[in-house]
Amino acid sequence: MRSLNMEVTISVQPVVHRGEDRLVIYYPPNKDIGTKIRTFPGRRWSQTLSRWHIPAQTSEDVLKSFFDPFRVLFVPATPSCPEESQVESQHAVYPSSQTPELRQTDHIDHSDIRIDCRSGLLRIFMPYQESDVQYLKTLRRSFWHPNDQCWVVKGTLDNLELLVDRFGESAFAGHLFTIRSLLEAQETPKKVLRVIPFLLDPAFLRLEIGWDVQHINIVKRIPGRQYHRGERCWLIPANKDALAYLQQLCKQANIACVVGVENQKLPVAPKRAAKKPDFKWFAGLERAEALLLENYAQTLFRQYYSYNTIKTYVRYFRHFLSHFGAAQIDGLEKGAIINYFDLWVKKGVADSSINQLINAIKYYYEKVLGRPPTKFKWVRPRKRTSLPEVMSKGEVKRLFSQVKNHKHLCLLMTTYAAGLRACEVTRLRVVDLQPERGIIRVIRGKGNRDRSVMLSPELWRVISAYIHEFQPTHWLFEGRKKGEPYAIRSLQSIVQSARKKAGLRKTISTHTLRHSFATHLLEAGTDVRLIQELLGHANIETTLRYTHVSTRQLSRVVSPLDDLLGGRKT
Repeated sequence: MRSLNMEVTISVQPVVHRGEDRLVIYYPPNKDIGTKIRTFPGRRWSQTLSRWHIPAQTSEDVLKSFFDPFRVLFVPATPSCPEESQVESQHAVYPSSQTPELRQTDHIDHSDIRIDCRSGLLRIFMPYQESDVQYLKTLRRSFWHPNDQCWVVKGTLDNLELLVDRFGESAFAGHLFTIRSLLEAQETPKKVLRVIPFLLDPAFLRLEIGWDVQHINIVKRIPGRQYHRGERCWLIPANKDALAYLQQLCKQANIACVVGVENQKLPVAPKRAAKKPDFKWFAGLERAEALLLENYAQTLFRQYYSYNTIKTYVRYFRHFLSHFGAAQIDGLEKGAIINYFDLWVKKGVADSSINQLINAIKYYYEKVLGRPPTKFKWVRPRKRTSLPEVMSKGEVKRLFSQVKNHKHLCLLMTTYAAGLRACEVTRLRVVDLQPERGIIRVIRGKGNRDRSVMLSPELWRVISAYIHEFQPTHWLFEGRKKGEPYAIRSLQSIVQSARKKAGLRKTISTHTLRHSFATHLLEAGTDVRLIQELLGHANIETTLRYTHVSTRQLSRVVSPLDDLLGGRKT
């Protein structure tokens, strides 16, 4: 038995794995070796290498003693290609990168190698040959892609020529000319975009651009950009953020951006209340998926969707993108997408969430890709009918009585008196109040629609006292940081705190004040069409929900129990 074990060779090779010196153990399939190595102190399994590795400080004598009676062979090379374990010959020795075997490739068959280009990267599909693996490691930005089961190198003309020399033109399956053209287009910059000081106004920087659609579209994505008709040039704000964003867009579009404002000190851009994409939306995605999701989010921003809607759509579309992959979603059939929705239905997700998921995916195909909407004519989940929670006038009065802070009370009273949403009341400006006309202008409400609501005399009395005390300049209700509007979460906290103090057991929120506003107007005899205009509803059916909770008609109905106990005769 000992003589048979001496014929089995265990190869030990030094590598640098995840920044740490280790010894990788190579051995042919053998149950005894596998069981034995699991007892070695400090051993770890590498998912990348598909091998066991041990501390590099282990001496040769210790290894020979531990693996006795097997034959232990130390070799200098470090093959780290994570393919399946190869069955070693009796005296297998891995050649190092300095051995002649690496440079002698005439005897190696390269007929099974296939090379293509995807997302600016060259992918090499090949059977395991150690000399080829060592060669690929010398190329720029080479790595093993475990999902695609291929080697990937950076898509440059230099790498392309090296691959042609190594594997021949036949490895590209007739696409060598196309791949070379794509890489030449990437490496050859287009017209240069120059940034210079604008002498007429130091608050702006002047752009000297090539007058094509791509350049102008890049400039239009810069917040605060302007076109100067007199000088016939584009201007961007003279701050570091605008310049850095311009350079980022030019880099993505492969445009050379030359900045000639070294002598001009650029300030940091002032904080704006407008929202922007969050980097967390794209974290953890592949490069192709991240670019696609970023384009999806930018399209929503360009169409002035609300930030909450954008955040919801991006979250649902990211899950859809991760499920199918960036390379497949453009060609998906209707059946595959319906099966994807079935997965959500089986989880018991609410019907409103399913509808948002459908809308997010519809937006990509119809708005981003511009396809006709006929692809999505399937039955949506049946919507559950729920009535809005409404407070009585007495409960509203009890709620207000528990708010002692003048600013907080003014916020709640404005929300109830005008029937505003939380995002609308927090973004009211001082100039939106028109007491001489008795109206409040709501700018860019839900659905990006403007409307006017009434400014009652009692509400103006409360707001006038508030303005005299706090002296707001731009936003009617400023937040903690000067120049920023009041936070919606803070407004919601005010409502919940007042609800607990008032002893109200109902599940109410800031939006409950809006529901109560509409219901109380309906009970007072206000026309439902006028209520629709005040609330900013696009559909009258949304407003008609309040007819189900109004007590105006229900109070006139006599219950049969009253007739029975009251002794009335039928």
